[in-house]
Order: sequence, then structure tokens, then C-alpha cells
Amino acid sequence: MVKFSSKTKDMDLPLGEKKGILDSHCTDRNQTTGVNTDMIKVIRIEQKIFCLTMKDTSVENPLRLQSVNHISLICRSVEESMDFYQNVLGFFPIRRPGSFDFDGAWLFGYGIGIHLLEAENPEKLPKKKEINPKDNHISFQCESMGAVEKKLKEMDIAYVRATVEEGGIQVDQLFFHDPDGFMIEICNCDSLPVIPLVGEVARTCSLVNLEKMQNQQQQIQNMLQQL
Repeated sequence: MVKFSSKTKDMDLPLGEKKGILDSHCTDRNQTTGVNTDMIKVIRIEQKIFCLTMKDTSVENPLRLQSVNHISLICRSVEESMDFYQNVLGFFPIRRPGSFDFDGAWLFGYGIGIHLLEAENPEKLPKKKEINPKDNHISFQCESMGAVEKKLKEMDIAYVRATVEEGGIQVDQLFFHDPDGFMIEICNCDSLPVIPLVGEVARTCSLVNLEKMQNQQQQIQNMLQQL
């Protein structure tokens, strides 16, 4: 079940020093989510074991990919976009190759890079659209949804709120735009476990690997008993 609601505020983001909303800390991040702390521990353990299991079971990876390196975004103003990604989302600038003969900037944070490219014809870039959670976007996990929403209000950034409910677990989402209309999502998505499709697991697992998975499931049970 997905529910949407919106806050109709002006999208223009004031320049200047602002603390990144992903840097906001909360002593009890689960207070506003209603998610049991022990449940989150269980989910994180299961996700960790799942990652190890999928690595062991030789899931198809024809290009031998390792991780996401960066996301490249064309923007109207490098300065304005840098202000947003630094002071709203908490990224920090990094050195960019001096051999580039076009304007841009690089930032890094949360294990991925943001590469900004200044548009040659800014007037031809698409105009901002209404915030649509089903549109292309990048999503960030946060510590406290309440703290993020409060910060967005303080910065006068328009956003749309959504909720996903699955198996008694509630995931809260906030969607908003960067200065060029690229959508950002903030969520507490780690409350939702990553569960592989049965068909995919069956297709990639040999009998030996199935035995490994059974052993790892026993490890999960042992770890749960220690919580």
C-alpha cells in the first residue's frame, strides 16, 4: 500500500550555509517510525547474511561489477547545485581532473559521487515538473524522518510524503527536487528487508550452495538468540 500527500511550498532553495538534512542526528531514530529496535537488528543481520549468500551462490554478473561509483547530472548552475548537494544533502567537494575543458564539479558522500556538468544551453533544459514519487530519483537512508521533514520545512523546500506498508512494516518516504528538478528521496527504507525472488534463488543455487545457505540460516538463528 502506497499513500501520497504533499506540502505546497516554494521550490526555490535559498543559498547560504545550511546543515545537511542527512547529517541531522536523533538519539532515538525509531521513535517516529514505530519500528521495533530488535526487528531492525534482525533485518540488518538477515541483509548481511543475504549479501554474503548471494555472493557465494554466483549470481550472474557478466560485467563483474563491484559497486556504484557516481551519478552524473547536467545542471543550469554548478554553483547553485553545489550549494544544494553540500548544504542540504551533506556531500563534500572533491578534486576534479584538471584536463577537463568544460565546467563542472565533483562531490562525494555516502559511498557515491555526484558529478555536476554545467549545461551548454541551460535554457533548453526541461523545466521543473510537479513532484512525482514515480519519477526517476535517487534515494537516501536517514536516521530520523521527523528531523528531515523539520529541516525541509525550515529550508522552505517543497516535498511530497509517501508511505509503504508491507507485512506490518511501515516505510516513510519524502520526495523533493534539486535546483534543476532532479528528484531526491529520503526514507527509512532499511526497515524493509531485502528478500530475493524464490525463482531467482532456485536458478542460481547449486546443492552445495543450498547447503551453505542452510548453514547461514542456522547462524542467523544463533545470532537472534543472542539479541
